[in-house]
Amino acid sequence: MSTSASKTTTTRREHLLLSEFLFFGMIWNRRIVFADEMTLTEYVDETNNFHLSYPREWVLEKKAGATALFKNPSVKYASIGVTVTPVRIDSLKEFGSLEDIGAKLVEAESKKQTTVPGGTFMERQSERESVDTKTTFYEYEYRLITTHGNKRVYNYVGVRDRTLFIVNAQAYEIEEGGESEADEKTRALYQEVGRSFDVLK
Repeated sequence: MSTSASKTTTTRREHLLLSEFLFFGMIWNRRIVFADEMTLTEYVDETNNFHLSYPREWVLEKKAGATALFKNPSVKYASIGVTVTPVRIDSLKEFGSLEDIGAKLVEAESKKQTTVPGGTFMERQSERESVDTKTTFYEYEYRLITTHGNKRVYNYVGVRDRTLFIVNAQAYEIEEGGESEADEKTRALYQEVGRSFDVLK
């Protein structure tokens, strides 16, 4: 394969990944608050080959473009979503490194009309192996200053058997900087849900 063709293929892969991330940004552009305590229960999707834990009180709804969408019935727009998409690569690293994908993700967010200029900040990024299948996942938490308010976005992404898995969740900050007790509970909830995610085999 020529260098030019290789670069074109890489660009298409990155575009697919970023499109999946940003799709959820359009779904959940609302302010959300979570209850103090939530009991998690396991959700298993054998057809799409994944499982995760989610708040037991939440309900599973259908949404175009989402494989699974969990919503809080008592708080409008409080949601956690999963997408499962076939891809032509065998590993997440073929999309790029943790840092490269994170930088491109934040850059894409900065170009959205609702994002204030200079209002994108990567807060945390890490790489982990899932417990059961040892699948590599990239984890991102970044902060956005938008015309609708300040929010944090949580993404967990992995590739297994030429399939791209993404868990995406967002929350508007209750307090400036996202340091209130409610903000911390939201962060802890999303981290627990995201890290419970794994492929079945």
